[in-house]
Amino acid sequence: MANMPDIPSRPISGEGLEHSGSEVVDINAASFEQLRRLPGLDAQKARLICERRPFARWDEVQLLDGFGKDTIALLKAGGAEIRRL
Repeated sequence: MANMPDIPSRPISGEGLEHSGSEVVDINAASFEQLRRLPGLDAQKARLICERRPFARWDEVQLLDGFGKDTIALLKAGGAEIRRL
């Protein structure tokens, strides 16, 4: 049907919830605390994402200081996604 919103196949992580890998966390919209709960992110990396977003692709995130292929793999495995704003 036309004009139907995209419905995620997994629930989007909300405020105050512990993050599990089955939840989707949009790195373009997540709060600092939601980002902090993702595997591979410490406070410095979560802050860097907040300061430099929005991102359109993972290769843009990988250009940030401290974000290598392993960190990106951890984020993806932990439910992080990039959604267009």
